[in-house]
Amino acid sequence: MAREAPEVLLEMADVLDAVAKKVTSMEFRKEALEANAEPIVKEARRRADRGGGVFSGATGELARGIHATWSISEPNEITLGWDWDHYYGMMQERGFVHWRSRRFIKNPHLRPAYNSKRDEGQRAAVDVLNKAIDAADR
Repeated sequence: MAREAPEVLLEMADVLDAVAKKVTSMEFRKEALEANAEPIVKEARRRADRGGGVFSGATGELARGIHATWSISEPNEITLGWDWDHYYGMMQERGFVHWRSRRFIKNPHLRPAYNSKRDEGQRAAVDVLNKAIDAADR
């Protein structure tokens, strides 16, 4: 015996409500944004690390300072960058004039990582969304 239309619509409304609650939660936002940032951070670390191709004579220290930061005060954003001990990453990224040689030095690693891994990060965030929908559907 087939279910009546109102029962199916009520069940569908319950599922949609559960998905909406899950997707708008802070935990979900954080999880999706971190999944989006993870491949970008990995690629930026690879580029800044020894043998990554960006820095000649690199020690790999800058790579350890690259991270993604999510804040509850800005729940829809995640910041990619360097910690305070690796502040010089910004100078390497945007360029600076070396004090002794007077040469302009620029070793971008964060922007190229973002450009190359943006689609992969978006797919990871969509996978998190699909998992949330599947969990709410059950």
